[in-house]
Amino acid sequence: MQKTKTENIIIEAELPVPLGELAIYALPKKEDVSAIVGLLDNKPYTANFVMTKIVKGIIRKKKLNLKLLKLEYDYSDSNSIDFGVAYFKARLEGMEKNLKRIAGENKVFDFNWEEYKKQKSVETLSAK
Repeated sequence: MQKTKTENIIIEAELPVPLGELAIYALPKKEDVSAIVGLLDNKPYTANFVMTKIVKGIIRKKKLNLKLLKLEYDYSDSNSIDFGVAYFKARLEGMEKNLKRIAGENKVFDFNWEEYKKQKSVETLSAK
């Protein structure tokens, strides 16, 4: 069976969030922003919950017919609040045209569409 352009696909993308920004969303108002590092180390599920709500809101606001299947904290590149970034792994499902509106270079999610196309063509060739 040949795939059509309207078929849903699942991609795994990365969501980078500056630590200082994440602290604003995930910590109580009076908490010191540096506590975000401890939260990510000890209670990543709190950050996952907060970021899931934010991402779902973005998807709704952009009126994209997508599903966020999973979002979880992966790692931070630094413990510095000023320039550190927390990275979340995400699984998104939807039509390619909708996914391209939120995932790719300079989008909400980092995703390499060229690499995805190469991988899919290799899978298609090996399936024959």
